[in-house]
Amino acid sequence: MYSDVFLECPESSACLGGYVDNTYNPYGECKFPYEGNLCNQCAPEYAKFGTSEQCVSCTTDVMYYVKFAGLLILQILILLYGVKYY
Repeated sequence: MYSDVFLECPESSACLGGYVDNTYNPYGECKFPYEGNLCNQCAPEYAKFGTSEQCVSCTTDVMYYVKFAGLLILQILILLYGVKYY
């Protein structure tokens, strides 16, 4: 059974459609690293970053580590400032 209702893919570049390499898939195909309904989920070791719908690699995205280190340093500085004036 098919529906007459069509939903738009949240990340248009992730949804490849029904025909990929001259093979038809009625459920459609997702571009890697997207998967699931409407290609709205990320493959293992990938996650959505910020407000974007794009899947980025968790293991190789340097900005995750830079933000983590920056927030860690900021928390240490706030803690040291609080201890100094307590």
